[in-house]
Amino acid sequence: MRDGLVHAGTGMGKTTIVAGPHAHESSAGKVTLFISPLIALHDEQVETFRDEFGLKAIAVNSSNGGCKPEQIVHGEHQIVLLSPEMALSCRFIREVLKNTEFGRRILSVVVDEAHVVSHWGASFRKKYGTLGTIRAFLPRGTPMIALSATLPVKDYVNIDIGNDRPNVSIIIRGIHHPLNTYADLDFIVAGIKSRADLKKTWIYADNIATGVEIIDHLTSLLPPELQDAVQGYDI
Repeated sequence: MRDGLVHAGTGMGKTTIVAGPHAHESSAGKVTLFISPLIALHDEQVETFRDEFGLKAIAVNSSNGGCKPEQIVHGEHQIVLLSPEMALSCRFIREVLKNTEFGRRILSVVVDEAHVVSHWGASFRKKYGTLGTIRAFLPRGTPMIALSATLPVKDYVNIDIGNDRPNVSIIIRGIHHPLNTYADLDFIVAGIKSRADLKKTWIYADNIATGVEIIDHLTSLLPPELQDAVQGYDI
């Protein structure tokens, strides 16, 4: 992951960007700090992460202090929502951000409503304007993601390099066998005698059941020692 700025309208899936990385197996035990200035929305956002994405989420703010620092450090919650003031409080810095175990668990820092950082941070919510100091307490390279639906429009460069790739070709093959036999996919593993003969191939299916049947069919065509080369991915 890298630093990013996401400008998308309400309901366009910004929350999915926060939740998505936790679906990968490498994110097991990891924690995302979700910094939102609107405490009134914290509970609603927690419910969204829990109900729609099945993630363990909790809000830590002045009206909800039930979460102990050690719970965050130990990764008991995948998404931790908090205000800028809470994130930069002396206690949170001392007991969470500076903790070496938490440093190993941090996945990313997400700043919601990023369009008000410069406005509010310069006046009545000073902590919002100094959120960048969080980097000093976290491992180098920890990604920070800014989200907003209403960033002010400025001059920009639209770069469109197209999707034409010289190493990609579109080939259409006719169907010569009943669809449920999957025999028209035999060419993928034809003549395979060793792992050196295998070429990385992605096959997309409409549903999991069809994908499993394709795996079973292709596996049956391979020598026993190569059958583990066909793997399924539920995306």
